[in-house]
Amino acid sequence: MRRSLSTIFFVVLFSLLATEVLAKHAIMIVLDASGSMSGRKIKNAKKGIIDYISGTKNITDNDIVGFRIFGGACDTSRLIISPAKGGKSQFSKNIMALISASGNTPLEYAMSAAISDLAGLSAESKTIVVFTDGEETCGGDPCTTVHKAKKNNSDLRIFTVDLGGVAHSPQIDCLSDAPPIKISKEGQVSSVKLANELKKKLDPIIKPPSKFGQLLVEIKNEAGVKKPCKYTINNLKNQVVKKGIESGNPVKIEVGQYTLDFSDDIKCSPGKSITVNDSNVTEVSCQLNLGELNAVYKNGSCKEVETSYAIIDEYGNIKSSNNLTGKPIALPPGKYKISFHGINPRIEEEVEIIAGQPTEITIDNFGTIQIDLFDSDGKAIKQGIIIRHIETGRKAYISTSEVMDVLEGTYDAEVVMGFGGSKEDIIVKRCKPTKSEIKDCCQLSIISQSFFRNGDRVFVYEGRTVVAQGKVGTPIDVRCNTTVDVKVKGREMLDVSITTKRKDLNESDFED
Repeated sequence: MRRSLSTIFFVVLFSLLATEVLAKHAIMIVLDASGSMSGRKIKNAKKGIIDYISGTKNITDNDIVGFRIFGGACDTSRLIISPAKGGKSQFSKNIMALISASGNTPLEYAMSAAISDLAGLSAESKTIVVFTDGEETCGGDPCTTVHKAKKNNSDLRIFTVDLGGVAHSPQIDCLSDAPPIKISKEGQVSSVKLANELKKKLDPIIKPPSKFGQLLVEIKNEAGVKKPCKYTINNLKNQVVKKGIESGNPVKIEVGQYTLDFSDDIKCSPGKSITVNDSNVTEVSCQLNLGELNAVYKNGSCKEVETSYAIIDEYGNIKSSNNLTGKPIALPPGKYKISFHGINPRIEEEVEIIAGQPTEITIDNFGTIQIDLFDSDGKAIKQGIIIRHIETGRKAYISTSEVMDVLEGTYDAEVVMGFGGSKEDIIVKRCKPTKSEIKDCCQLSIISQSFFRNGDRVFVYEGRTVVAQGKVGTPIDVRCNTTVDVKVKGREMLDVSITTKRKDLNESDFED
């Protein structure tokens, strides 16, 4: 086997690992269900929330939406809809019908629970909207709790909808990032008007208008030729915001800071960190930092031909498959295993790819093999044969009279079930044809005078393995000089030592 280096410019091929795209928004709706909300107030609040959630286009099934209520005991807050994508569709009259108003107003307890609901979720923004008509009645301090949470979570926003209708409520004011949305007449307002008010004032809060810019990533090889490449755009939390992008065309994306992540080794200028603004196209120039593999295969006649192979990285992952020999392929630096298909036995070679260098691996240590099989009457027959490469122990399957390329070395061969016969020490030399024959077939004939009829199925075993099969009254070709067991329709016969060309059995040979 020979390895050599050659200089060929390379072609780029990348594979991209699938990554879940970051959710746009995570929204928790928190509803006061304390005793002061009883009657028409809780009824209109529930219907107004349903009408708003179902009617707004600013909340979609791709957003994370959850729903929590509080009221009753001071340590009570119920999670009605767990925050998840598609949560919007779960807001329904059936769910709201289960909610009634009673008891205390544990506002701090509810805010702590809602903040925990959003913790750990992957979203660009997290928003809590609290519907309440009054202040804490359980001795808690919701304002301190909220301020501490915002200090630790810069992406957390909280807004309040004041259903109490009072002129000023310091506690409701302190919770909200903007002036509370106030509903007049102590919340005794129709659900339709409430839904319209929410749409007008909550829509721009939950999803403020975005500014977009354009990002252009150009990737070139060392010769300066542009090459298509897949990459992902991540936010500063290393969460994917776009994926599967082809270089060479500008990408529309919201203004902000991002990083690029490539599946292969690529160097970018000014670096991986990018700031996209809305004034012009942000350009990033990258260069492939790849090596090249050229696998060459020469058949048993020493002629260079195409065959397919797979490239496997050092972690056992298939980098690419069904590549063709004689066609160079670009790869990132590293150690790989090259597994060749259609070669008997299958060949696997290790190779190291170095950035900026072409590497050639040549597989040419093959000859050809042909094995003919003859039955007990000397007639050539078609049959499958298993050959085993002694040096590696690897096996391959060929048909009799077929000429096949195989690795040079010493082989043994054994006929597949149906006919006997084997051959040892078949030597195959590089670039040379090898022809062998298997003739050691004897005949076994099962004859029954009363127990069985001609045509009944016969199975011949070596140990537990079926090595031949046929019918009563018809000669069966088996391997000579071996001991076999015979079953006819499931009944065992006595062991038979086959030493002659033909062995006839009569009914006295059957076990009772």
